[in-house]
Amino acid sequence: MDLHSKIKPQTKSYLLGILFVVALFGGLIGVGVDPFWLLIHNESGMVGLILSLALISLYFRYQYEVAAGVVLKYTGMPLGFIFSTILAIDLIQEDASFIVSLSPAVVGAIVSALFLDREFPKVLVPRWSRNWDFLVFGLITIGCVFVGSVQPLWILAQPFAWIVAISCVGMVFFFLRRERELDTKLLEASLYGLLICVAILLLVYMSLVLAFCDNCNLEQQRQGGAGIFCHILFSLFFYLIALLNSLAKGNTEKLIRSNWHLAEGYVFIIFIIFAPQSLVSF
Repeated sequence: MDLHSKIKPQTKSYLLGILFVVALFGGLIGVGVDPFWLLIHNESGMVGLILSLALISLYFRYQYEVAAGVVLKYTGMPLGFIFSTILAIDLIQEDASFIVSLSPAVVGAIVSALFLDREFPKVLVPRWSRNWDFLVFGLITIGCVFVGSVQPLWILAQPFAWIVAISCVGMVFFFLRRERELDTKLLEASLYGLLICVAILLLVYMSLVLAFCDNCNLEQQRQGGAGIFCHILFSLFFYLIALLNSLAKGNTEKLIRSNWHLAEGYVFIIFIIFAPQSLVSF
């Protein structure tokens, strides 16, 4: 048998996929974008994203015997958004280029897309008590800040941002019908709470942060922008924990749709707040 016949069809498919990844990088370099610089420039965000995905995948592998690809399918995108938000908070206050902070979001979305056809097991049997789930999920979520940020304590010590994020989730949760499943209520409340938070903070941005621009108060402008992203970050925390809880319960029916609603809301506020100059501007 020749070498070509010994290679499994799925292995051939993976090799072709890798070739297209290489071609993608080549195309970006061809138009003047250095993708390697974007990845290396955000080493803390990329390391945090990889580490978080690995820890969550390992936990589901040993707790519920769920393959890593299935977990990556659902968690790549929200975790990418979390690390991009953390990087944005740091870079806004340093007056650095904000665009480089979006790399984890793009990579997370790509990871989710690469494993799009992975099927979740129909039956989940935990190896340990399910009481460990929320503790592990919470520690990994909070740990993202310490891995990805140079000022984690400043980010976490934002009481009003916590109040707004919790209130947006809580008011949706308690208006949902009581007879619905708890994990479904948590997922929907965290998603729509996040979207409400984004809408409210857009008004805050237009009424307060832009006023600092008019007054040439650069320091307040930076702090206001960083504060807005703290609100969004905490809302993303609640969404990630609700998503992981749905995974642990085997309730995955609405997760893909929820993630794309999340992407729509996240991209919206990014381009509203940090829209680049256009040809029309000149």
